[in-house]
Amino acid sequence: MQDRICSFCGAQINKDDKGTVMLADGSFVCGSCAGLARIAFPRSITWAQVTVSSKFLDAADSDEDYLWIDPLESMDKAGFAEAARKAEGLRAERRASLGPADAYFRVYEFSRIVESRAKGGVYAKDEYFIRGISLLGEVPCEGVLTASRREGPANAAIKRVEIPMGDGPVTSKAEAIPEGCEGRIIVSCDAPIYPGDVLAIYRGGKS
Repeated sequence: MQDRICSFCGAQINKDDKGTVMLADGSFVCGSCAGLARIAFPRSITWAQVTVSSKFLDAADSDEDYLWIDPLESMDKAGFAEAARKAEGLRAERRASLGPADAYFRVYEFSRIVESRAKGGVYAKDEYFIRGISLLGEVPCEGVLTASRREGPANAAIKRVEIPMGDGPVTSKAEAIPEGCEGRIIVSCDAPIYPGDVLAIYRGGKS
């Protein structure tokens, strides 16, 4: 495989760099540089019609599957450079608006984790997931999250974090949810957290 060079920082791209983005002009941006722009240009997941073919089928069939949309892929080198500058400005605006916490996370969904039993049926675990997107900073795999409430802040310890694995909706354990990326925060308590909340995240506990 031909060596890939990041068109933004000039470094050679490691073959294991899963955050690499191929731009519209055929050049590449490494995962670290792509991450600089994610706060302004996040990937999003949607449903799409896909063609399914198999030796067991007489003809190709159609089905629905998940599809990730990456706005960076539609940019050329100059467009990405402008995107990185825009992201830098947005990062400064959010820091001034949101506050000094290590990260901020917008909630899409809060639900108890349910798993299948080996012999059939399901059971509810003593764990809950908070699905959403990191608005600012990296959400760490250890720390405390805080939701503002009229009666006082609601706190919960982060048990672990998960990020999407591959091109589907399945998530896997991670060291952090990168800035501008979707993921899940796992907690072990049924905290008063709701879709639309913006959670303040503190590494190792609230300072």
